[in-house]
This record gives sequence, structure tokens and C-alpha cells, in this order.
Amino acid sequence: MYKSILYYIITNPNEVIVNLSGKELSAEQIEILRLGLKHGLATRPNSLEMMAVSEDIYDQLERKQIWKEGFFTKERVKNALRSFTYNCLDLDLKQYFIDRKRIRILSNLSKDFAILKPDKGNGIVILNRSDYTKSLKSIFDDKSKFTRLKVDPTNTRLNTLQNYLLTLRKRNGISEADFNFMRPKTANFGRAHGMPKTHKIFTGLPAFRPIVDTTSTPHYNVGKFLSSL
Repeated sequence: MYKSILYYIITNPNEVIVNLSGKELSAEQIEILRLGLKHGLATRPNSLEMMAVSEDIYDQLERKQIWKEGFFTKERVKNALRSFTYNCLDLDLKQYFIDRKRIRILSNLSKDFAILKPDKGNGIVILNRSDYTKSLKSIFDDKSKFTRLKVDPTNTRLNTLQNYLLTLRKRNGISEADFNFMRPKTANFGRAHGMPKTHKIFTGLPAFRPIVDTTSTPHYNVGKFLSSL
């Protein structure tokens, strides 16, 4: 099932990529874009971190005293962990150099074009960056829905939340762990982006659904805490 879907995506890239930019994409650009925005790119492997993980696994096995065949088994486990570490490093290095090329292609493409996820379903939507900016500006210029603030309230909200959480902690209203999780040390303001509604009929450019990314905003971890209850 998975292989048949993957084959369809590879042989029918136009079903995955909606190109509204007017630019003809190269074969290399299509190759990386059809992998989707959720495709993971390898980062440079850290040999010290990988060795530390392997050593930690071995130490935990050592403390549990689970060896059944004495020294011979311990050495086999140690050698297996070392082999795993170095083999993974070789594989990651190969993937790293492949993905570095993909990152370069995406970086060059994103200078002039917006690479977006559609509002419904999966896939890729390519737009001229100027068209994307103009479309979002028209949404946020609607004064019946949005108000331009004269002062950024982020720091005020940060200080208010910090004081309130401290008061709750002193009253034993929340645990120390919950206090540390929710209390923000620094904060950013929300960032807005748009998701094109390509599932609806449109002429020219599709309508956009505005989405606000609240990651690292003052109340971000408070929201995560409340959603877990």
C-alpha cells in the first residue's frame, strides 16, 4: 500500500504540487518538493552525543546485573553498541550530504516564492512571495476584524503571567513542576501565516485561512498544560 502511494507521488508530482507562481519548476525542485513539508532533513551528526547514548545504555545494563554468560556477553554487547554508533554515523553523514543539497534548493526557491501547505489535505502550494504578502496584507488590513496596536503588549503579558503563576505556587494551587513548566522566562509575539484554500474553486489566487503560530508566546505552555487536563 505504502509503496503504491509513493510510486504514484513520484510519477504524478502535479497531483502533489500546486504551482501558482507561473514559474516552471526544475526536475530537482520537483524532486524535493514532492517529499512534502513534513519530510525530515538530516542535521550534522554529533559523534559525542551518539557515543554518550551508547555508553549510557551499557551502564544501565551493567547496573542491572543482567548478564547471563559472564564476560563474553558483556563484550558482545559493548562491541554491538560501538558498531551501531559508528554505522549510524556513516549513514547519517551520507544522508546529511544528500539533504544539504535539498536545503540549498529549498533556500534558493524560497527567496522569491512562498512554499505553503494547503488549508485542506496534504501537498505543496507554490506562490510568488509578492502575491502571498499582498494576500495576507489584505486580510490584516480589515479593520472590522483586526486592530493595529500602538504598543507591543508581549512584555506586559509576560510579567503579568509570571506574577500570577508565582501567586498560584505560593498558595499551593499548582505544583513546583507545573509552575516551572508554565512559567515563561522569555516570550515572543505570535507570528501569522496563511494557508491557501486550494480545495475551493478560485480564479487567480485562492483565498487564505490566517493561522497564528503561538509558539514561544507568553501563554504557550499554559495552553499546553490546560489541554493535557
